[in-house]
Amino acid sequence: MSPMDELSPEENWNDEEDTRLQKPVGKSEDELTELHVEAAEDEPTALHLEPIKDEPTQAGLSTGEIAVDEAAPKGGISRKWLLAAAGAMGVLTVLIVVLGVAVIGGRGWETLTPTNRTASHPDGISVTLTGEGNLRVRLASIPRETFLAGEGGSQVAAALAALPPFLDMKSPLYSIESKDEGQSETAIVVPNDSQPYETLDLYRWDEESGAWVFVPGQLDLAGEVIRTDVRPALLAAFQTKPVTPLISTTIEEGDVVTDVAASTLNMMMPTGVTVQADGALQGALLGGWRPGQGYAVVPVIRSNDQAALSALLNNPASLALHIQDLTSFVVGDGYNGIALDYSAVAPEDRAVFASFVTDLAAGLHDYNKLVVVFVPLPKNDPTTGLWDSGGYDWRALGATSDSVIVSPGLDPEVYTGDYVAQLTRWAVGEVSRYKFQLGFSAMSIVKESGGGDFTPISFDAALEPLGGVAIETPLLDGADLYEAGTELSFALGGEIADFTPDEAHGLYYYEVPGDPKRKFWIVTAQAVRNRMDLTTAYHLGGTVIYGLLNNGSDANTLTAVNQFKASTESSVPNQIVMQWTVNGASGAVLTQSVGIGTPLVWLAADGDYVVQANIVGGRVSDRGAVAIKVGELVTETPTPTQTRATGNTNPPAATEPPPPAPPSVGGGGNPGGGFELGGQVPSTLGPAPYMQQAGMTWVKFQAKWPYVDAGTAGSYVASGHAAGFKVLLSIPGPLYPSSIDFGAYTEHLRAVAASQPDAIEVWNEMNLDREWPAGQIDPANYVNNMLAPAFNAIKSVSPNTIVIIGALAPTGFDNGTNAWSDQRYLQGVAAAGGANYANCVGAHHNSGTTSPSQRSGRSEGDHYSWYFLPTLEVTYNSMGGVLPVCITEFGYLTPEGYGPLPQAFSWGGSTSVSQQAAWLKEGADIARGLGWVRLMIIWNVGFTQYDSDPQAGYSIIRPDGSCPACDLLP
Repeated sequence: MSPMDELSPEENWNDEEDTRLQKPVGKSEDELTELHVEAAEDEPTALHLEPIKDEPTQAGLSTGEIAVDEAAPKGGISRKWLLAAAGAMGVLTVLIVVLGVAVIGGRGWETLTPTNRTASHPDGISVTLTGEGNLRVRLASIPRETFLAGEGGSQVAAALAALPPFLDMKSPLYSIESKDEGQSETAIVVPNDSQPYETLDLYRWDEESGAWVFVPGQLDLAGEVIRTDVRPALLAAFQTKPVTPLISTTIEEGDVVTDVAASTLNMMMPTGVTVQADGALQGALLGGWRPGQGYAVVPVIRSNDQAALSALLNNPASLALHIQDLTSFVVGDGYNGIALDYSAVAPEDRAVFASFVTDLAAGLHDYNKLVVVFVPLPKNDPTTGLWDSGGYDWRALGATSDSVIVSPGLDPEVYTGDYVAQLTRWAVGEVSRYKFQLGFSAMSIVKESGGGDFTPISFDAALEPLGGVAIETPLLDGADLYEAGTELSFALGGEIADFTPDEAHGLYYYEVPGDPKRKFWIVTAQAVRNRMDLTTAYHLGGTVIYGLLNNGSDANTLTAVNQFKASTESSVPNQIVMQWTVNGASGAVLTQSVGIGTPLVWLAADGDYVVQANIVGGRVSDRGAVAIKVGELVTETPTPTQTRATGNTNPPAATEPPPPAPPSVGGGGNPGGGFELGGQVPSTLGPAPYMQQAGMTWVKFQAKWPYVDAGTAGSYVASGHAAGFKVLLSIPGPLYPSSIDFGAYTEHLRAVAASQPDAIEVWNEMNLDREWPAGQIDPANYVNNMLAPAFNAIKSVSPNTIVIIGALAPTGFDNGTNAWSDQRYLQGVAAAGGANYANCVGAHHNSGTTSPSQRSGRSEGDHYSWYFLPTLEVTYNSMGGVLPVCITEFGYLTPEGYGPLPQAFSWGGSTSVSQQAAWLKEGADIARGLGWVRLMIIWNVGFTQYDSDPQAGYSIIRPDGSCPACDLLP
């Protein structure tokens, strides 16, 4: 008999640390292997089950099906395999049964007392008495090489066979026998050849379950040991291997679940339900998620009232009912588990809270449901390096739950030093790293001085205080132009201080003076990638990215997440720059990219110019433009004060006709086909599921020239086609242009057409000086210099692309310089032969406040431009009825769910979401029945900007993720 046979392996084990790695009941080895088969390419990303291969190029490339346990109670999805890499339970492919251990190098029994506290073994293990009383111990070991070679004897064969694939044994297999009850600390010398040390863990062999079990222990780099206050019978140090980390997020107010985001995520955690004082659940989950889409749906239950929670935890009857409510909620509604965000557990309730989680997990695990626990950030004592987790016993929570999530906080600067690394090193010593997840925000941040909180804001909101473009060089007294050769300086007009780039961490920050002073951090997609890389460095089970479903994060965030999942180098920009563009009569005369805060300094020659400023990074942020004149004295043209009038003051046509249009390569005319519906989206197809629900078959992207190059426009086409849509590209130019380089624009359209878009809209609202040079507005000018050359260029490389005459602004205002009425302008397009160079005529209707069938009744008057059907009739008839109409913007503005509209859009303040949905449906039905409307594009699907330009108010996707119009339109 071995000397160790005298002691039961269970003796002195801490049941609270029992993170067992078990084989699902009833599954054969072949069946388990099948769980690792890659999903088909067109399937959503499921929870990852495989350990990452040794070769870096293989990491994260495969996806797995969620296993359904036929024998499971109601709920169906196996909890152990659902969580997969997030916990040590789900990654073993072979686990077997009870065994004994052959001992080599035993040292005999030693008695530890307050005067003789430590017993050591030469193979690198020691046990030290830490309290009063006595403790008898006997230490032994099996050398690592002997054990792994299968030469440790038949008694250790089962332990060898059960070694999980994500653990690489580095130390001997240690045996600790003990008698008496003295408390102790076990220290194992850090083994040779075990770097990086931060990924070392202790595991014990559990003979009863036939599994290796995680043992909490802290790495002491200074002492070169791993310390644990657990005293298991059999113990070893292992180098952990990375597993494909889970990517999760919560669903908060304002978030929108898209198919693109859904395919990236392994777990969605909708919020909205809270705990009442009596333990009952209150509220409703936020929507947007769908069951059976390859991600787990795990609702978040929140409680932040410490007194009420304490009363609940300490009332056994109420707590039992609360557990029953939680179980019924999860099992009855078919969720994959539950996430507890009980953020106010008092320190004195530490034990009862841990017991509550244990009891809840025991019940839900019977139904193969997950239990996830959010824990607050523990407090760190910088003098001792110790961490205080207050009312949250991390070890107990990690032992019984399936995942423990902690956020280092919203302060972006905690990620730039060693703080998060220190926190993570401590955390993975308390909770199995495969169950531990870091949570962080993808949003930008603002903080007020004087103790204000860190507050998440959108990427655009973080740029807003930088201001718009302004010229800093003053005009001479009485002058309305600058002399040639003057050094002109342009800068952003915001009052900011200390703009600082931190490109290594993907951050930019600055302060805005005032009382209180505010500090802004611009968080780029590269910052998100840097934070995710921590999970790889420490082999963590996953990460929770808050704000991932909020369109306010850097537009490249999902790209960064997917590149991380594929273990590829990041290609997202790690910097943002100012892009200055000076446009003259012949086009762009100067383009310069500089750091934000660096002004543009330029020596101007004679001419009229528009200086455009953009902040370019993860997205392009338009900071406006200023027009200047150099070298000649001109009288400033008055700006009209209205865009519509009930009368029409048509001036005579221009006396000098433009050059004739070139011959058409093939003639225009009706492209054929029946009525089709589409929607305009931001630069990505995230809203695609909503569009499909609404019966849309087209998608419109705006690709503004010269800011969106042909390659980027081509990527829009490719993404739309890949999602099953026909693609319309609307290609306008800079606002308030002083001139247009027609040749450059034509060649740009030729390059764009090479990507085979289904339709191109040539410019936009050419009847206003906002889009066309003031004083040069003329339909013959548009046809001869732009439309005809564009038509020929497009058809030369893509004959089947529908060419659309740019939609005009519906207006009766007409002074011949700053605006033409759309009716007169279209008649001029027809007279200039525009129908020979187009397949469709564009139209807009996005300022309606009445149903599409209504022709009068607005307080602004009865001019046709306020009404849907009259606007379409004017558009069609003005072109002589020879071309069908393509409605490239059709929408209704409503503030519902957002707040008051800005003054310029106050006319839409009374429109409700239900009216928006009903009127869009009615308009689509009317257009379909006319017989001469070829295409209708809903403006818009998924825009989120709501400020001086309230684009989100037009979106059919509302802030709560609902889409009433989607249900009506098909």
